Amino acid sequence: MSGPQVDPVSGQPIINNPDSSTRKLPEKEKKIYTDQAKFAEVANSDAAKTLRAMVRRFLYERIGEILKSDPEAMAYMAILGELQSRSDIADRAVNKLMKAKVNVNP
Repeated sequence: MSGPQVDPVSGQPIINNPDSSTRKLPEKEKKIYTDQAKFAEVANSDAAKTLRAMVRRFLYERIGEILKSDPEAMAYMAILGELQSRSDIADRAVNKLMKAKVNVNP
């Protein structure tokens, strides 16, 4: 995709001129930045962190419910479980071989 570059914060086009770092912000853009700066304090508060953790936990639980009821997702989980099981077995075998090698007297 091509087109004009857009500031991800303001959503406004980026003007590439040498003075862009010192240019005066339009009132609309200034209000956007001011509102976002005010929200930063709220977004980083302990209450917001607690809320994000709670919503994340609810989302994980919901995803788990959805995965358990979807046959295709269940098949993928079974494949992952089998791969993890085989990986665990291989890791244990390597560890046993390494221990046996260390315990052998030359």
